[in-house]
Amino acid sequence: MHERYLFPAAFMGLTVFLVIGDKRVLWLAITASITTFANTLVTLDMMTRLQSSQVPNSNGFMLLCSLLNVILLIQTLRIGYDIFWRGQIKTYTDTDQTEAADPAAQTQQQTPRTDLVEPLPLAPVSRSAWLALAGICLLYSIAAFTYLGNFASPQKFWQPNIGKESAVYDLGQIKSVASVQYHHGLGTGEYALAWSSDGQNWVNRAGIIVDNRFAEFRWRTLPVNLPARYLKVNLSTGALQMNELALRDHQGQLLALQQISGPSQANALIDEQDKTVTLSTALNGMYFDEVYHAHSAWEILQGIDATENTHPPLGKIIIAIGVAIFGMNPFGFRFMGVTFGILMLPVFWSIAAVVTLRAICTLGHRAAGGRFYAFHTNAHCHH
Repeated sequence: MHERYLFPAAFMGLTVFLVIGDKRVLWLAITASITTFANTLVTLDMMTRLQSSQVPNSNGFMLLCSLLNVILLIQTLRIGYDIFWRGQIKTYTDTDQTEAADPAAQTQQQTPRTDLVEPLPLAPVSRSAWLALAGICLLYSIAAFTYLGNFASPQKFWQPNIGKESAVYDLGQIKSVASVQYHHGLGTGEYALAWSSDGQNWVNRAGIIVDNRFAEFRWRTLPVNLPARYLKVNLSTGALQMNELALRDHQGQLLALQQISGPSQANALIDEQDKTVTLSTALNGMYFDEVYHAHSAWEILQGIDATENTHPPLGKIIIAIGVAIFGMNPFGFRFMGVTFGILMLPVFWSIAAVVTLRAICTLGHRAAGGRFYAFHTNAHCHH
């Protein structure tokens, strides 16, 4: 999602190469370094020439870097499977037998060097190790998905034209309205709210204003404190999607509304009253960088060019997959991130196990002046 996350990828690739010695891992590290440098270079170029850190999503160079990173990910998975599952390691000491035509050269190549440690065969993973890893993944999955977030966010919205469309809602009788709860969507603007007891004389009160295009998608409360039977809603400025409106009395109880005029699409403001909450938290709303990336994922699904374009689009597209499956709610826009986190557990477990084992065996070999190799090849380091 963030290009800076490729920095440790390049470093880890180089570290794994130094321990394992597989030349393909070195090329992965080099490629990650190049794409990270190119990505940073594009951003710096935009800041230098245009005084803006926002790179257009249509920038060809950035799209090429994103494509290369996707290819890099696929190649990393393929090489990782070859190394950690099949036990195939390709080092720079591997030579083609056809190149050694000189018998003297063949003899020299066949002479073992005592200053190098041969790549160790990868040990088969024991059943108990697999069970332990599966248990860790299961426990983490239960904890993560249990507190990931709820599904109770309004999905339908109304986005009227400025000053041309309005809707009127009826409470059935005059009631004391304490507050208006609202849940908005994409865009910025202001919804004007007018109140009436008879449907003829209207009183304008504070409207719903959203002036931050990255405002959190969550329930907010606007104090009203007046008696009324009718509520008129219209978009007075900007372009703003409104997902839901809910009226509460002074006891905090929901007041039932019925649309009596306006376009049928305006019913979207009162059709998901069961998804209202009295307390807005991270479990039913957004927090931190979700205001950028989950926000952009929702735009992508609506065919809108992502507002947040300072990062490559792949991460937002992946988030959008979860939203498409579960809806635009906390569980939906967090699902793919947690899923990838779970899948990373066996990957890093495999890397850590192999790298640690080879490091121990290499250090032991060098400490023993080469005599240790014959022991560990037939003992724990081999098996």
